[in-house]
Amino acid sequence: MKKLSRSIVGKTSLFLISLFSTLLLLGSLLAMFVLVKADFYSKREEQLFYTAAREFVYRDCCNEFSLYLNSPHGEILEDEGNLVFEISDANGQVVARSSSAEEIEDWQYEYYFYQEGEHGYSEFSDIEDKETAKDYYIVKSALANPFKTNDKYSLLSGTISLLHGLRYNIYLIALVLLVADVYSSVSLLSAIGYNNKDDNLHTGPLNRVPFDLLAVMAAIFVFASFLIPNYLGLSRGVDQIGMLLIYAAAVSIVDLAIVMGLIMAFVSRLKTKTLIKNTISYQIMILLKKIFLSGFRLIKTIGNATVSFITAVPVVWKTVAAAVFVLFLDVIFHNIRLYDLIKFMVFVPLVAFLAINMKKLGDGAEKLAKGDLNWKVDTRHLILDFKKHGENLNQVSKGMAIAVEDRLKSERMKTELITNVSHDIKTPLTSIINYASLISEEDSENQKIKEYSEVLVRQSERLKRLIEDLVEASKASTGNLEVNLAPCDANVFLTQAAGEYAERLENSKLTLVTRQSDEEITIMADGRRMWRIFDNLMNNVCKYAQPETRVYLAIEKSADNAVITFKNTSKEQLDISAEDLMERFTRGDHSRNTEGNGLGLSIAKSLAELQNGSLKLEIDGDLFKAVLRFPVIKS
Repeated sequence: MKKLSRSIVGKTSLFLISLFSTLLLLGSLLAMFVLVKADFYSKREEQLFYTAAREFVYRDCCNEFSLYLNSPHGEILEDEGNLVFEISDANGQVVARSSSAEEIEDWQYEYYFYQEGEHGYSEFSDIEDKETAKDYYIVKSALANPFKTNDKYSLLSGTISLLHGLRYNIYLIALVLLVADVYSSVSLLSAIGYNNKDDNLHTGPLNRVPFDLLAVMAAIFVFASFLIPNYLGLSRGVDQIGMLLIYAAAVSIVDLAIVMGLIMAFVSRLKTKTLIKNTISYQIMILLKKIFLSGFRLIKTIGNATVSFITAVPVVWKTVAAAVFVLFLDVIFHNIRLYDLIKFMVFVPLVAFLAINMKKLGDGAEKLAKGDLNWKVDTRHLILDFKKHGENLNQVSKGMAIAVEDRLKSERMKTELITNVSHDIKTPLTSIINYASLISEEDSENQKIKEYSEVLVRQSERLKRLIEDLVEASKASTGNLEVNLAPCDANVFLTQAAGEYAERLENSKLTLVTRQSDEEITIMADGRRMWRIFDNLMNNVCKYAQPETRVYLAIEKSADNAVITFKNTSKEQLDISAEDLMERFTRGDHSRNTEGNGLGLSIAKSLAELQNGSLKLEIDGDLFKAVLRFPVIKS
């Protein structure tokens, strides 16, 4: 059934069923309204017919009387279809009649007219008016029974007879039509946009036409269909009732088909999400938006250019120009006097001199902000508070230079102290390690000596690593570490880390999940220093990750950066911020049960920055995340 409804034949059949069921349903609803309004349930069929035909009869009687006034009197006229009539004067003398008038025994309708002028006439508004009228006519009429010909009366009689016969069954018919209409409409709307080739949505040629243009065209056609009867004269009288009904039926079908087609186009565009974008209104709005944004950008550009021009003008000239402008306004709105000229000659040079003082102070502050601590403000030609501020700036420069020199001296001393002490410690430490190793290799019956020597070797090695890390951390933080940058494929570091740490991760009951990039991601890095970063981060993973969990190591290209991410679940509660965790000698386990000195992350961060990269930590509950970023070399 689904395949049939999506075919062209199925869609056409559903469209036609929906179209005609809708028309018939609307006709049924209209018929129900007429049945109730005209009281079909209490009146006989004949009574309903004669009541409904009264308007037609009256119009025909008016036409016949008008024809009588404008034609030779005394003629026997042809019957007006199934209408039989007779015209008599106030004395009861018949002045005109139809050919079948003699056959009528009982006249059904009677109207009174009086003549106005030679060819005009009017109807009595009240039956008593005929007593005061000098000359009037009586027009009697009746309908042939049975009907002699097919005309509006026979059509009206057939319609009333049909409605009278269906007055109870019409509700069942309407219900059946409603079910058929709903089923066909829903099936048709569901099948719109699909065909039997696949389950994807497809747009037809009509979808290229803007929807609002379709809606306007449909509205114009429907509106024009209501005006055509007036233009053709079909609605000027009841004589063309047959033609009018035929036209109304045809136009109803066409108009409803157009409306249904418009609804189908609406649903199709809703499904394909092209309803709004595929409209002229939307394109006009986009165009207006572009025009507005272009205008806004032009105004912004002009404004920025104006501000840039004003900013580029030296402060002295800006101040002088402002002073001249103020004095110019004073001259315009006041009469020029000698006092104004003196004020102009004194005020402008004074303002220029003060502006020069301000410029000197501004230049000095700018140099200090840029880190030039050797710059001195020339205070020889400064006056009053300007000179005092200049001297203060010079003192600030001097104080900052001393502070920076002390800080650098302190850092150099710390680095030298760490380096010297480390160097002095290494020699005896190496001897301790060597002799502890020799003791552990000696044959001895005392097992305690062997255990003690192994502990001594292990702790000596740990002390050696601490000293090396301390030296490296000191050098990395002060920038004294040698770094040789060269193009490197970042994917290789992930492969190397996965291979080097496979056994250790397995011993820690951790599962490594790597995600590498399909394309080559080249960065400028020192391979040895880069591996130290990976080594430190992977060491942290093995020490602090929760066993029986997965560890994620991924690389991707984001904008112009290579982003390398390490993610794991911590076995210890991370009640510490990412910034604190990055500090030296800070560890994730406060019990300090694991080996480590708290320098790994700090060293990794410093090494990343020395290679123009960055290392950031993110903590979310027990989720630990380290993110490395390095600029990508564009090929």
